[in-house]
Amino acid sequence: MNERCRNSAAMNRLMKFREDEVKSIYHERALLHNLLEVCQKLQEYITVDVEDLESKLGVTVEEKTLDNFMEVHQLDNISSEKLGVVTCFELPPGMREMAEALHMFRDSFIFNMCWKNQAKALSRSDDITGEMGAAPVIRASFHEIHKEVFQPCYCRYREIYNNLRSGGLTLQEVDDIFEDYKDKYDDLTNDLQIMCGIESSKDKHWIDRRVQQIEQYHELHLALESAMVIMDVKQLLCLQGDFHIVDTLLGATDAEFKRKTLDRIDNDLIKVKKEVAMTEEQRLCLQELYLRKNFIMWLKEALQDLNELKVFVDLASISAGENDLDVDRVACFHDAVLGYSSVLYELKPDAGFRAFRKALGKLWKALNNDRHLPKKLRDTARHLEWLKTVKESHGSVELSSLSLASAINKKGLYIIRAQNQKKLTLDTTLKLEILEGHTEQSQQQEVRGMRSYSLEDLQELLNKLMLISGRGDQGQKEEVDHFSEVFSSVRGWH
Repeated sequence: MNERCRNSAAMNRLMKFREDEVKSIYHERALLHNLLEVCQKLQEYITVDVEDLESKLGVTVEEKTLDNFMEVHQLDNISSEKLGVVTCFELPPGMREMAEALHMFRDSFIFNMCWKNQAKALSRSDDITGEMGAAPVIRASFHEIHKEVFQPCYCRYREIYNNLRSGGLTLQEVDDIFEDYKDKYDDLTNDLQIMCGIESSKDKHWIDRRVQQIEQYHELHLALESAMVIMDVKQLLCLQGDFHIVDTLLGATDAEFKRKTLDRIDNDLIKVKKEVAMTEEQRLCLQELYLRKNFIMWLKEALQDLNELKVFVDLASISAGENDLDVDRVACFHDAVLGYSSVLYELKPDAGFRAFRKALGKLWKALNNDRHLPKKLRDTARHLEWLKTVKESHGSVELSSLSLASAINKKGLYIIRAQNQKKLTLDTTLKLEILEGHTEQSQQQEVRGMRSYSLEDLQELLNKLMLISGRGDQGQKEEVDHFSEVFSSVRGWH
């Protein structure tokens, strides 16, 4: 019984040897096959002599016995270094090292990039190219491929690996190496896991961190585009406040920044990026303001606030009459300016980035409600000459009078007060005040101003409105009638 057990154990051990031997043969063949494929891809740059390799691969493994490929194990074999080692394909040590590496990293985009770049460099050398950069004419042996392509390629690949692990890879190198991995970060993770085969290391905790940094760096480019648009609009609107956070981000565009390492993409920079970040749709929406700067400059000068906008739209509607094309122009103008109004009319000259970002929040809401907002602004800007004609035809007096009446109706306050006058008259006791207020961003305090109008000022305004109201639309007539009714009631007091 004991003898049968010993024989059974020996046979199991022998069968395991045979299994390993077969695997070794197919692995060796796979190395050569991959080596051939990789060298054939070099034909674009250099001509590689692959005849001997093709001859080796011409062997049909299934038609031969194991001992044709190696010295096989026997039950009574004495241990030897040659046992189970495939010798049939006759790969020299340097060639085998190259074949093993090419097989291990065959699915790595980064390794293949290094391999291709080194082949290009070799093809440009005087040693193996024809005159004037002509197509390769000299065959390169596998020894030359190993020395001139593989070794520099593997050295560069290891250098990238070491710098990635340490965070010492420069941002310029990130641009050069990982450009094709934008929005493909799962693929990048897989490539870095393959790269870990350099040291057969199980320590892969650094990969997630580096992939996140590379992704944030790629997104930084989008934030930079947004930052440049913000500064363009800031210049257009002549805003004088603090935009240093945007300036900080724009510093990432200079050559000096590219020389910094991947570890420069830290939490502070990511925070700045998030402050400025916007979607592509939002960026294009904001950019439209700067692209239509001639229209915006005219608008800001012609219409001082939303109240004047409302009056101007009413006046433009009168000019449009029943002309469908002009009516559409007025509607488009109204939608566009009202949609962008938070940026156009709510920002004070001393507004900084915080106030600007708050105004952008309102603009994004308007954009969500009307995806055609940028197009409406673009179309409106094309009609600038028509809008100028409307403005000139109605005149500034008409526009300012209707705007003032509208403001009085909304927030005017009549005050009747005796101020040590011996004889009380409306001229000395009646005035109207309009309270104006805005928030001072630097101190977050409300600053209030007051406009005051005498009885004579109000009477003059009423006279102008009476001249205008006869040719106004229903909305204007209602504003004029409301002002006239209230003013007449107050004036009738004595």
